[in-house]
Amino acid sequence: MSPRTTTLLGSVLVSLSSGTFYAFSAYAPQLGAKLHITHTQLNIIAFAGSLGSYGTGPIWGRIVDTRGPQIPFICALTLLFAGYMGIRSFYNGLFTLSETPHTLSPSFIMLCTFQLFCAAGGNAGLQASINSTAKSFPDQSRASATALVVAGYGLSAFIFSTAAHTVFPGDTSSFLLLLALGTSTPMLVGLWIVRPIPLYESGTIGRVDTGLYEPISSVDDSSELSHSTELPTLVDTPSPLLIPSPSPVGRQTAVQIDLHGRKLLGHRDFWVLFGILSLLAGTGLMYISNAGSITQALLAKGYPSWTVEMGAQLQAAQVSIISINNCLGRVVIGLVSDFARNKYRVPRAHFLCVVSMLFLLSQLILLETDDAQYLWIASSLIGFSYGAAFGLSTVVCMEWFGLAHFSQNWGYAAISPGIAGTIFGLAFGYNVDSHISHGDTAGLASRLLPGLGRLAPSLRDVHSSAAGQCLEGRLCYGESLGLTTAACTAALGLSVYAAWHKSREVTSKILWDDEEEVEMG
Repeated sequence: MSPRTTTLLGSVLVSLSSGTFYAFSAYAPQLGAKLHITHTQLNIIAFAGSLGSYGTGPIWGRIVDTRGPQIPFICALTLLFAGYMGIRSFYNGLFTLSETPHTLSPSFIMLCTFQLFCAAGGNAGLQASINSTAKSFPDQSRASATALVVAGYGLSAFIFSTAAHTVFPGDTSSFLLLLALGTSTPMLVGLWIVRPIPLYESGTIGRVDTGLYEPISSVDDSSELSHSTELPTLVDTPSPLLIPSPSPVGRQTAVQIDLHGRKLLGHRDFWVLFGILSLLAGTGLMYISNAGSITQALLAKGYPSWTVEMGAQLQAAQVSIISINNCLGRVVIGLVSDFARNKYRVPRAHFLCVVSMLFLLSQLILLETDDAQYLWIASSLIGFSYGAAFGLSTVVCMEWFGLAHFSQNWGYAAISPGIAGTIFGLAFGYNVDSHISHGDTAGLASRLLPGLGRLAPSLRDVHSSAAGQCLEGRLCYGESLGLTTAACTAALGLSVYAAWHKSREVTSKILWDDEEEVEMG
């Protein structure tokens, strides 16, 4: 087996154990009932996970880019084991919350910290595996290879939740133990076998015709071929870069784009991608974190005699459906975008429009779903769209900003889901809690949006009226779906702009090359 194949297989194994953050809704309702905490507080715990997963991206990215994958693998092993064992300790009563836990109590903050550990550890493993894979495969197959790794990340929740409900049905404590051991062990394997494999044996960017190319220094400050004076190579040793001199085929360059740091943060394309990913993935995160609560709300409305076992079974089913389709979305978008780009030269930005439309459709379907038995339709579409959004955005980030600092750049972009995801998640929690207590029915928008600046003080007063169950079906969370539907519409608008902008760039380049041909002819 070649070293490149070994790295790919090892990266897939690591990613399969990195995405258990998405299994939160499989045990969140049981955790809330056991600890007597509100739906809003459950979403604050989910936010801690989002912070760990997305907020640590730039940190892990910089470490992977500068030091390689070993340090992130060690950190992932430690954080995943400590995080899930800590949550299990709360569930089993080794650590306890006060009888009326409030959001800023030390014990509740500790619980959130353990959830942050779990997500941060998973992200460390994912960053290391994606970076190693991306640097080990050429551009023609890079999207497909990285899509396999990211697909494993999407499938992770399905594997663990299915195993737990098969081997330990209804046993949340054993499920958390399985997560602690099953996620940390593959990181140890990755530590030994996953590493970037140089693309070429020689000291050049690619194989070229020496009659058409001239060597230049890789530190020539006067070069305007890149957005950065630091010209990247894909090999371990420094060497001259090769650029083509004028030729009948047009002026093409072997030098790749390298945007990073301040130049990345000052670039319009970065903020377009940031906004699209924030709105779409934030919508997906809200549903993924609350699929269990949505299932129970629909059961309570449509099946008054429903049992805890029935609820747990449907919860697990939604997690599995989301996870499988998450995986499919990541694989399919990589294969389709590679084919369209290589065969028809379609910019990958066009597929952002497709993903946005799928997200919008998923929210409209969810708004109309009032029977828990049909929730699988919305779960399938949301899972597929969520996976496609991440699979595509990863490759778009490489394509738009370069490979040399990919992990760090992707780390900055990956902060975005946590922003919208937090707002949407808190909106969902307030929406459901208001229908349980029937205390404030003034409407979600008037409560949440004008009061964001007073959010922290208000959270101190969220007490456990909570482990209650909303009995109003989709009315329990309908207002929050209106918010996500608007977000998906905005993301579609940004995606159309990105596709139009990139099409203009491609057209301009073709016209420029044609003019060069005429001049040299």
